[in-house]
Amino acid sequence: MDKKEILTKVQSALSEIDVCTTFFREKAVALGTPSGDLYPEKLFRSEMLRVLSFLDSKEPLSVETLGTAIDILNTVHKDLKWNLQTLRESLDDYKRQNSNYASVFLNDQFPLPTLLEAAREYDLRNETMLFDRFSQLLFQIWNLLIKADGKITSDEEKFLLLYNSGTILKKSKEKDHEFSRQLTGIYDDFFGYTERLQKGIEERKSNPSTVSGKEKKPPPPQEEEKSLEELMEELNSLVGLESVKSEINNLINVIKIEKIRKEKGLAVPDKSLHLVFTGNPGTGKTTIGRFISKIYKSLGVLSKGHLVETDRSGLVAGFVGQTAAKTLEICQSALDGVLFIDEAYALAEGGENDFGREAINTLLKFMEDNRSRIIVIVAGYTDNMESFIDKNPGLKSRFNKYIQFEDYSPEELVQIFERISSKMKLNLSEPAKEKLREKFQMEYDLRDKTFGNGRLARNIFEKTYMNQANRLVKITDLTEEALCTILPEDLMEIGIETKPGE
Repeated sequence: MDKKEILTKVQSALSEIDVCTTFFREKAVALGTPSGDLYPEKLFRSEMLRVLSFLDSKEPLSVETLGTAIDILNTVHKDLKWNLQTLRESLDDYKRQNSNYASVFLNDQFPLPTLLEAAREYDLRNETMLFDRFSQLLFQIWNLLIKADGKITSDEEKFLLLYNSGTILKKSKEKDHEFSRQLTGIYDDFFGYTERLQKGIEERKSNPSTVSGKEKKPPPPQEEEKSLEELMEELNSLVGLESVKSEINNLINVIKIEKIRKEKGLAVPDKSLHLVFTGNPGTGKTTIGRFISKIYKSLGVLSKGHLVETDRSGLVAGFVGQTAAKTLEICQSALDGVLFIDEAYALAEGGENDFGREAINTLLKFMEDNRSRIIVIVAGYTDNMESFIDKNPGLKSRFNKYIQFEDYSPEELVQIFERISSKMKLNLSEPAKEKLREKFQMEYDLRDKTFGNGRLARNIFEKTYMNQANRLVKITDLTEEALCTILPEDLMEIGIETKPGE
């Protein structure tokens, strides 16, 4: 690939990153920083200096690689006149200001680029996928840059693996409590900042270290370990999933009896505890996987009982020889716990030379070598998963227990909606509840394999929440009852025809 082609690809990636410039400006105002400091192109330039400084500390970069970097920066920043000397000066200046540049990518707590932090916040507000896309684009850019001199050193190869792991595999997915926190922020936007939020903004303005992200955050509190009885009580309180709960109860009973048989010196069958979860999206497969990891720990099957969630992008790399290392790293992180592979069938959908096969083989060998220390759950659409398991004899021999996740019924979707509402102390009026039930019934009757289930309930709640805010903001004297009641008109523009006041 010549320099011109590399420049074209990098410029294309950067233009896509620039799509949320407006949001960066808004965030700059909220943080009390100059908006120009948060332009995507400048955030990218900062990340480039961080990457180049790290690579330069491992092995002096070739003149050709630095030359390509100069061309890229000159293309992106018209006001800068880069040459080899000025780029070197910029790198030296960055190193002086950031003494930890040499170890920043080797830290377990990989510091995300500011660009991705902003993209994550944008996603929370707009239900987009910028974080995932920007992660891939940044990795693509460094991959192209490193290949510019026609060779990839061992240090460069390790860096690509670390960077990809840091930005994609370790990203945190939105949890229910984060969803509730997000909606609280939206509510505050409509009715004015609360005293707490206002105080937070003032503190950020007076303490620049908080804005720059240099202030260390305290480690998250350790989750309290729960007994098997407490876990089962939580599991049984979930909406729907009756057949799934029954299957898990069967698993628990078998494990309990086999434990007693072993204590009495009686034989037990040699069977696999690995599982296949089948069903449409949003049916709680990941949630159940997390319960199973904790249940297995409470039963003494696993010593840690943590869950590591991944998919094809977390196991498969883009170069020969890297997929095995990447898959092995994920497997090691799940040792003594549960490895949950979502949309696992994607590993086998490529051609003969696809690296997905390498990931499967590495996974199978690790499962065999650590058969008592790891449980693997593979999940995805029913037909796709059955075909995936049948394609490989190694998979078929290890994954023989299937748990089917049925779609939520319209009434169960209403219950999910009401549970989300209760977190915000919101109640459905009876007419609104009936309209909501009609909406879910219509969606259920027209459903296909992409039916959203629980995600559908969350999305409709967020749109309803917005509609309610738009209605209430026009009222001068708001009562607590008005703030906490969802009316039929709040279900407008989400597929339900209703008249105001109906």
